[in-house]
Parts: sequence; C-alpha cells; structure tokens
Amino acid sequence: MAFQILNNEGITLDFNVLDQESIELFGTETDSDNYQLTGAAGSWYQVIGGAIERPGNYTSGWDNVKVDIYSLFTKKLVFMTSEEQIERLKYLNAILAPYFTLINKWSKQGYKPVKI
Repeated sequence: MAFQILNNEGITLDFNVLDQESIELFGTETDSDNYQLTGAAGSWYQVIGGAIERPGNYTSGWDNVKVDIYSLFTKKLVFMTSEEQIERLKYLNAILAPYFTLINKWSKQGYKPVKI
C-alpha cells in the first residue's frame, strides 16, 4: 500500500514503530508479515492503511479515515432487515473499536495520515 503516517514534526514513522504502538495498546503479539492484528477485520495496516489510500480520505485527516472504515463495513446494511441491521451494527462496533482506538491514539499524538 502507498501511505505514510507522519509524526507531529512531519517525519514519516516506520511501520514497525506504529506496529509496536499497536502491540503496547492491545497487549498482543506481532505478525511481522501483516503488521499488528488489532481486530477481526484484519491488521491495522490493511484496515487503516486501506482507508488512508482511498481517494480523499487522507486530505481531511483521521475523521475521514474513520468514516471510510465504518462505511466500508456497513455497505450491506441496506439489504438487511431492521433486526439484522441492529445485530450487524453491534458486531461492527465491537470489531472496529480497536481500529478507532488506535486512530484516536495516533490523532492525539499529532500523527497525520498521508497517501503517497
């Protein structure tokens, strides 16, 4: 994927540093091929990085990245009954929470997403 995350001084952070922050936050082991697995939806690299890469998201910062992640996983809701939608949203909130926690941590640290 073609994205970077910059620290508050505008310096590109190494993915291994970001991975270590994820490990410290969630207390889990690393998967060096896919970066830290933070949730059922995949690695932070796949989920957050994919959202940064999609057009327009990186230009508006972390809020658009979060909206993109949530939108990506809620597309099928329109085809479900109300009860199915409620259950799906509960499930999505549970599996997406780690990614949003990590994004919020990075945002508070002044990190910025950049598509390259």
